[in-house]
Amino acid sequence: MEENQIVNQTAGMAEQHAGAHDDFDWSVDKRNVAAYSKDKQAEMEKLYDGTFKDISESELLTGQVVGKTKTDVIINIGFKSDGLVSLNEFRDLDEVKIGDEVEVMVV
Repeated sequence: MEENQIVNQTAGMAEQHAGAHDDFDWSVDKRNVAAYSKDKQAEMEKLYDGTFKDISESELLTGQVVGKTKTDVIINIGFKSDGLVSLNEFRDLDEVKIGDEVEVMVV
């Protein structure tokens, strides 16, 4: 098969699938909303909001060491991503081990 035939076949397939989702029922995400009472929705929102915390620059936090490389320590501070701290920052400690709790500053 020549190169231009392959291109033409691929273009035809793209045209064939271009409207594949035109008849999608976008209200599908609204179906389960009525399954919860207003009180239950409010309770769940309160629990959900409580799972997020805000952190700000210069804040001191306690975190747990979850990983270690030759140059860095990975620390879980309970936020959406782990913190990365240079191993040099822990030079005053004898050894930093996975599972240790350490105090860190957000920068």
